[in-house]
Amino acid sequence: MDTSTLLDEFVSAILSRDGERFAKLFAPDGTYDDVFYGVHRGREDIAHMVNDRFYETADDFRWDMVNPVRQGDMIYSRVIFSYVSSLPGAMKPRVLMESVSMMRLKDGLIQEYTEVVNNGPSLVECGLPPEHVAKILNRQGQKLRNKPEAQRHLA
Repeated sequence: MDTSTLLDEFVSAILSRDGERFAKLFAPDGTYDDVFYGVHRGREDIAHMVNDRFYETADDFRWDMVNPVRQGDMIYSRVIFSYVSSLPGAMKPRVLMESVSMMRLKDGLIQEYTEVVNNGPSLVECGLPPEHVAKILNRQGQKLRNKPEAQRHLA
């Protein structure tokens, strides 16, 4: 599957809340590391993430992959996405975020998906208490510090 087709299918499956279709884009033992919901392994768990977790407190997703680049078995894409939050106290009903998606392919399927998300502003828009926002951002910072490629920066 070429890059454009893969990304179109990726987005279409999420927007139609079709976790099973989405999961078929992944290797059977593939992983999706979501900034909010953590790591999901295998097609069944990835399908559950889309069908249930994504739509648990959000609806009416809009998701655009912008300027994707493929280098070997890696796809990188800037992502602009939004959703309508159903969290009580959300300051703005439509929450907007920007991220970069990184997908490592194996045999034409996604083996690993990870993302870097600028989610601080959207966490505030969701009306989360400051201590909850700090907890999420601290967890993201610790995850970065634990990556092998970050170790020389911390020495």
